[in-house]
Amino acid sequence: MFITVSSMSQDIRSFTLTGVVSDKTDQKPIEDYIVDVYQGNKIIHTVSSGKKGKFSVDVFGSSQYTIEIFKEGYYPKRAIFITNVPEKIKKLSDLEFDAELIRTEDYKDLEAVDIFSTSIFDFPYVIFEYDKSSEDFYYRKAYTDHIKDQYESIADLR
Repeated sequence: MFITVSSMSQDIRSFTLTGVVSDKTDQKPIEDYIVDVYQGNKIIHTVSSGKKGKFSVDVFGSSQYTIEIFKEGYYPKRAIFITNVPEKIKKLSDLEFDAELIRTEDYKDLEAVDIFSTSIFDFPYVIFEYDKSSEDFYYRKAYTDHIKDQYESIADLR
């Protein structure tokens, strides 16, 4: 997942999550996928991808969200957004992140041997959090690096 924070702002305490989803194998954008936005265990938004694999969804800066990207034939990709923006903050930067989906067919032989071998794909890939000191979003690098290492370990088993 690649992360960039844009300088554009939205109305008070809301911001837009945007991104492009591509295939991990060939790096080409994927179309016709679904993005579900959860607040707790409740789906609050569902959007479909646009042309060239793009998506966009508006959220507010006072909650925690889980974004799940799903397409048949791929493992879902999840990201967590912990906003908790202080009331005094009037504008929030939009957040753009790109995700790569992994084909399930690439791991079917491994799953035939060990059904739990791909369970790492059920974990969120990245956790974004609002940082009060910089008044912007950042991602937990150590967590993401750990998940990337786990992905590489499982890829080596194929």
